[in-house]
Amino acid sequence: YRSDLFLELPDQTVYPDYYQLIRNPISLAEIEKKLPLYRTLGEFMLDLDLMFDNAMKYNVEGSLVYDDALFMKQFAHDKLEEMMESEGKFG
Repeated sequence: YRSDLFLELPDQTVYPDYYQLIRNPISLAEIEKKLPLYRTLGEFMLDLDLMFDNAMKYNVEGSLVYDDALFMKQFAHDKLEEMMESEGKFG
């Protein structure tokens, strides 16, 4: 449920200020379209971070959206670290 608000970009007619504040809007829909284009897991992670950072920039610290973005960002980084450790790439 945490990811529901990240599935699509915010509606421009409802949140026009979002597009004034956020220079590079991205949602899970755009990330999914780009999946074949990512050459590395790092490129994929950069887009995830951008999405989460956008949410934290637009929303007030302590709000549900901010907290969900923060949680999912940490979760994604923890999973990446687990994957890298299992492959012997992190110490």
